[in-house]
Amino acid sequence: MTIRLTVTCSSQPLQITFATILESEIVSSLYAKTYASQQVLERLKRNLSQAQLGELLGVSQVSIASYEGDEKIPRPNRLKEISSLFNLSPNALLGHHSSAPEIKKIHGVIRVPVIRKISVDNFIDAEENIIEYTYIPDDSKYREGDVFILEVNGDSMEGRSRICKGDRVLVQRQDDVESGEIAVVSINGDDASLRRVTKTETGEVILYPDNSKYEPMLVRDGNAKIYGKVVQVIFEPL
Repeated sequence: MTIRLTVTCSSQPLQITFATILESEIVSSLYAKTYASQQVLERLKRNLSQAQLGELLGVSQVSIASYEGDEKIPRPNRLKEISSLFNLSPNALLGHHSSAPEIKKIHGVIRVPVIRKISVDNFIDAEENIIEYTYIPDDSKYREGDVFILEVNGDSMEGRSRICKGDRVLVQRQDDVESGEIAVVSINGDDASLRRVTKTETGEVILYPDNSKYEPMLVRDGNAKIYGKVVQVIFEPL
């Protein structure tokens, strides 16, 4: 069982919660069953044994058997390799299109896309941007479709925010934030990144990194686009 620690971005002391573990176990079990049946079906269509499929992927027959035995879902990189071999999307193998309505009925959680990056010439949740889907507790703060998770690719917010490369942040979709809040923002048409927003009394907006090796930027003439506000930091324990 994978445990993620969730840190709420606020001025309050650091709080770590394991409230999502039970919900994640339920959803992971449902996804594992869907994935297992899809992999078996696609493998048999191609007259492949478990050992032969494992050889094509460079993994053991035991690993293939564990995927098909409802034991686990392949990690994202492995899932991408398998879906490519079957000429399918990862979403299709996970059954998102066929079983999403059933999954959405699970009480107490909402489904959230995990985004690799945000490009200004594409939608936030375009299929090519999505790494996977995950679930967060439905505590009435957010509605499904109003939040997404972004995988952090840079180190600009290392420091005060404790947001490091490889962490994930929960983002509430909105096109503006308050002074002092952390935004997912695209500057001069580049891929979106994280910056702390400061609004001056004269109406200027300055985007600050928390990492001192990067320079703050003054926003002029609408050269920045905000995609949302960071509301939580999610990281893997060491």
